[in-house]
Amino acid sequence: MCCLGGVLYGLSFYPPFPGNYQFLSFLLRLLTSSAGLILFCRTMASLQPPRVLYGFIYGLSFGGAFIFASLFGIYKAFLLTGQLLLFLPCLLFLALYWGSILGGAFAVQQLLLKENAYDKTAQGPARPALSSASPTSSHASTTTAGDLSKKSNIMEYLCQKTCPEPYPMFTLTFSLCWFLFEMCRGAFFLQFPWNLTAQLFAFENISIARVFIQIIHLCGSVFLSALWVMFLASFFCDRSVSLRIVTGTSMVGVVVFGVVMLSKPAVVGEKVVPLLIIQPNVSQETKLIKENQASITKEMISLLNKYKKNSNKVAPKMVIFPETAITQFITTSSNIISKIQAAAGDSVVVFGADRIDPAVKTPKWYNSMFIVSKKGVERVYDKIKLLPFGEYVPLRTVFPTLFSSATNSIDCTPGTNSASVSIPGIPQFQARICSEMMHKQTKQTHAKVRVRRGRRKSGALLLLLQECAPERVDPNNKWTLQILNDGWFARPILWQHLAVDRLRVIESGVPLVRVANTGISCMIDGKGEVTDMIPPGTQAGRMVMLTDTTR
Repeated sequence: MCCLGGVLYGLSFYPPFPGNYQFLSFLLRLLTSSAGLILFCRTMASLQPPRVLYGFIYGLSFGGAFIFASLFGIYKAFLLTGQLLLFLPCLLFLALYWGSILGGAFAVQQLLLKENAYDKTAQGPARPALSSASPTSSHASTTTAGDLSKKSNIMEYLCQKTCPEPYPMFTLTFSLCWFLFEMCRGAFFLQFPWNLTAQLFAFENISIARVFIQIIHLCGSVFLSALWVMFLASFFCDRSVSLRIVTGTSMVGVVVFGVVMLSKPAVVGEKVVPLLIIQPNVSQETKLIKENQASITKEMISLLNKYKKNSNKVAPKMVIFPETAITQFITTSSNIISKIQAAAGDSVVVFGADRIDPAVKTPKWYNSMFIVSKKGVERVYDKIKLLPFGEYVPLRTVFPTLFSSATNSIDCTPGTNSASVSIPGIPQFQARICSEMMHKQTKQTHAKVRVRRGRRKSGALLLLLQECAPERVDPNNKWTLQILNDGWFARPILWQHLAVDRLRVIESGVPLVRVANTGISCMIDGKGEVTDMIPPGTQAGRMVMLTDTTR
């Protein structure tokens, strides 16, 4: 049952229906994901008395099935690198990693729900006993503050005082475990917070979904995930009327908050900046052929000239190409830069490329964003948060031959420079490359951007809080620029990536300009609405107007 629940939950993260079928797509996604979560929840609730080992096995089964069902679209990356045989081991590793977190969380839950918390004579989930000598009659639910010393478990006592209906302890601990599970997925050595539960509401660009996810601007996406799981558990795994009232009222509050936030007008400034975003639509198969490198660069300059001429009514202040628009390793003094300068004219050109640092003896590979004007290279931003198995291999020193390939024979080096970029005539923005956008950010109180580094504090709780803390960014950033290349993956991953980016935009309230190689390139306002989009698999150039707005 746990595996079936994991499969249903994972399949709900697949692309939305096109055109006028968005609402039907959203409804089907909600039903499928809810069915998967309810199956898992009811299976866990059936463990009477609780078994720690079963809690771990059930959590591992659900997590593994979820990973295999939701991330199957990554097979294309292994096919392109000639490592298709490593596709299943990689998914198995991810399943064990995330499944172990989930299984461990629910193993702890089973420890909290001790055997003496059940009344075996009752039918179904029973009321937690107040003490070993508590009667099973209706008077068992009455207690006084003086009985606190007799309680075997303080958490059972507090739950009974707040929700005296049968079995509220399971719903609360289940939701808490889910909260910790999703928070830990973005922490430690595999920082990959992908396909969070809140992401289910970010696939379809329709009003009902946008209303529901506005709450994450206040509380964060992990909070919404836990609240939704608690809502389902209280109605399908718990007979507590009071708990249902609490969770139902919370859902109403979420909707009311979303309506208020969407109806609140944005503060619009006077500065309007025209941007030209270009989606080259160069297949990853073409990029991987070394002989095509020169022709890809030539095609990029040709697209720059072509779409600049088509936008002659309004000259773009900035022309933006995606990640790895140039497939050659370049430096700031490369002759490619001068060719781009000549074609750019008065516009600033942004493009992604891999660069090497010639100033060091040992070659270092950086995934970089180049910002070029007629004056030269204005700024180079090196990606700070790298993608596991894409730009670095966890435990490479332990398994030196694992996942090594011609395209990824060495680990990428994380950047150390600031992600805030200020160019004359353009509002200050936050630079993001590909997967960096899926990490939560918060504004700090001063302009200097600090990257969390250095020695970690001791203690498991302090370490967890440090790892899961959002990245602090410059409050002067007016928008975010993300360049990415999702050409490595099949179509489902493209929509999953867009959905997680929408969550982060709503959390920060800062507009996002998103430029991809094969799609999906778009502009997202501070409330999470996709205002302009270039569909996947399309070569196009689009003028978008960046307005100096604040939420």
